[in-house]
Amino acid sequence: MGAANCTGRAGERRRFGLVDIEWTPNAYCKNCELCGLRLRRGRRHHCRSCGRLTCPSCSPRRRPLPQLGLGSHAAHRVCFRCDTKAVNLVDLETTLHSECVSLSRHTSLDAAVGICRTLQQASLHVKFNERLRDWVAARVSTIVVRDLVPVQHALLVRHASGRRVGSIVLDTMALLAACSILQIDQEPSVATLKAQCQNAQSLAIVQAGGLRAALHGDPRCLSSFMAKRGILAQCRTSRATTTRPAGVD
Repeated sequence: MGAANCTGRAGERRRFGLVDIEWTPNAYCKNCELCGLRLRRGRRHHCRSCGRLTCPSCSPRRRPLPQLGLGSHAAHRVCFRCDTKAVNLVDLETTLHSECVSLSRHTSLDAAVGICRTLQQASLHVKFNERLRDWVAARVSTIVVRDLVPVQHALLVRHASGRRVGSIVLDTMALLAACSILQIDQEPSVATLKAQCQNAQSLAIVQAGGLRAALHGDPRCLSSFMAKRGILAQCRTSRATTTRPAGVD
């Protein structure tokens, strides 16, 4: 009953790193939002990941929350649901790291497409915290793949983390489309991909939010934007000297 009474109410907001967490105010809930147990004074806790108000039994563990910009060393109280998701996230990072190491032995755009698909599949199978909407999008850390993509294929973009971003995001999505990694009109809610070229020999692959959110509803056509910036001509020149990977539309 307690959990039901709290659903849909506006919670207090707490700023953690790069993410606003919506906390359930103490006055709104008399019962644990997970098990329904009556909460006593001094025996109630907020999960630092999702903001739910829980009893001690439903939030028994502490976990580092680097995906919230809280650093990777300090441990924070989390509910058992977010604890499970934190474990899944660690497993995902381990898997992606091994995939990147394996793919980095290959060459150029073919390897980049492989990593794109790995991240796409991961974004479909990992259940992220519904209050954060996209857990990976909030992460500060990146997966770095060295010597993966030549300079002419570097996808220059910064991690948006939900903040307002400039035309550099357009550049990246346009370049992905021009290289046939994404369709021009594809909504990349599945292909949640951005890249950050740290130097001439490093490429960091990160997951981020959809293109629509990044553009803040800007209806401009990517093809006209690419033509204006001369990106289309640049990509066509690059593609002429690089074998197009099989199976990419």
